[in-house]
Amino acid sequence: MKGVGSKRIDPLGNTTREQAIVLNKRTLEFFLNNSQVLGNYNNNDTNNIADSDNKHNQDDLYIDDNVKDNNSTDNEGNFNNEEQKSIETKKLAISAGSNVVFMGETVKEVLGKLGEPSRKDLSKHGFEWYIYNKDYSEYIQVGISNGKVVGVYSNAEKFEFHDEELNKSFDTANTKKQITDCYGETMEYIQKDNTRFFINENMNVSLYLIENNYVSFYFDKFNDDKISSVMIIDKETEESLKDFYIPPTPELIESYERQMLDLTNASRLRFGEKPLEWDETGVRTARRHSKDMADRSFFDHVNPDGKDPFDRMNDDGMTFRAAGENIAAGYAWAIDAHEALMNSSGHRKNILGDYEKLSAGVYFGGDFQIY
Repeated sequence: MKGVGSKRIDPLGNTTREQAIVLNKRTLEFFLNNSQVLGNYNNNDTNNIADSDNKHNQDDLYIDDNVKDNNSTDNEGNFNNEEQKSIETKKLAISAGSNVVFMGETVKEVLGKLGEPSRKDLSKHGFEWYIYNKDYSEYIQVGISNGKVVGVYSNAEKFEFHDEELNKSFDTANTKKQITDCYGETMEYIQKDNTRFFINENMNVSLYLIENNYVSFYFDKFNDDKISSVMIIDKETEESLKDFYIPPTPELIESYERQMLDLTNASRLRFGEKPLEWDETGVRTARRHSKDMADRSFFDHVNPDGKDPFDRMNDDGMTFRAAGENIAAGYAWAIDAHEALMNSSGHRKNILGDYEKLSAGVYFGGDFQIY
């Protein structure tokens, strides 16, 4: 990536004497370590490799100290390139309570620490979220694909984000300013091929590319802009997702709905409120209103027939002494929807309100793609 720092040299800026020495040293080491491999390529092969690199790094120069032959190994315990890559990815982690989950860990390592998940949800990226919700003070979602960790998220009371490279950790006591002081200004978009995926400007979030992972720090504007949650997604996993919204499936819809309960309960516990129970009877009511908003192109608690949430609940035979409704549209997954609602005073009041049960209903379609 652009900028100076660990393994990075800015190709568009002036190169210092120290950087030039490092660059020359690494170039020499690369050719010494790979002389036999490079010797097998003719001029056309070399040009093709350079063209391929330029397609992926046309704006950036990335210098890797650990360039090795993919097939290299020896009897003294040295790692080949794939093993080295696996170790290098284990520099970012999120802990919930006493358990720390590193990016790049194997599913076996995760299960050894956390045990079997309470549920496995589908994500918008296609990987499975392992949901651990038995103790909401230690709530964590672990993304698993091809047997390894490609994502981690937590908004629990007892979570921490760990950056082993910088030897720093951040939790809900840290502020947006402290994150900016550490990592700089947030990214505005992610470049995927020829398309820029811009960060929703209405979200109170800062995004960074750290150690080949996209890290999203979510903040709470009603709590002095302190961190409310952190999500890490593997760079390759994120950039392989070419659409902002993905085709819906019943499994994906149910995953988003159930996560709204978990995210709500983890937030409630952090602010001293009791967790809510899932109410299956209200799911139909919520889904019908989401579909109605998409089908009839409106976004409101009161539908075009003049019926409010309480009318709809009564029509479906629900009984209640007090009730509230939050609606959201356009957010690509439950995490963003929840964080946006927590940064809106009225919706936040409902999330942390004196209620006992929660239902959620998701529908894909309409002007905002998802409700």
